[in-house]
Amino acid sequence: MALQNTPKFDWHLLYTRPRFEAKLKKEITDLQYECYLPMRTVTRKWSDRIKKLNEPLFPGYVFVKIPRKDRYRILLLNGSVGFVSFEGEPAILQEKLIEDVRRLEMHDTESIPYYSTGEKVMITQGAFAGFEGELIRIQSRLKVVIKISPIKQALAVEVDSSCISRLVY
Repeated sequence: MALQNTPKFDWHLLYTRPRFEAKLKKEITDLQYECYLPMRTVTRKWSDRIKKLNEPLFPGYVFVKIPRKDRYRILLLNGSVGFVSFEGEPAILQEKLIEDVRRLEMHDTESIPYYSTGEKVMITQGAFAGFEGELIRIQSRLKVVIKISPIKQALAVEVDSSCISRLVY
């Protein structure tokens, strides 16, 4: 005889504050829920040293397996922003997706930010670092239009996707 009141646990994708992924994972695990934070090893180079670091494969996200009734409890945690949702309902992820991500995590992978034409971006590296612009083309390199408002001019520059970040107003 099966228990009728046993809650069903589903995988959800939780959006976090920047750099809160590991803290949230610990808090969620402390609450006795399953939480998955895929990591990757990256090499960072500074002027005086080179260091290997572990960082999230998908910055700003953690996977959580919780019952529907406890979603609000997770949203109250410090660093939690919200669940990835479709049509107002938190998306339920298939177990196969979690297994696939676990397999990806075992290999050298690099996550690349997803950009759309028309997005507002800032160039973060190179000669144009600090300039804001609009993404107008996506190919092997990104083409960004930099608007210089005071003189009503615009320049189009090509930059690598690693040299820009999305602007959020």
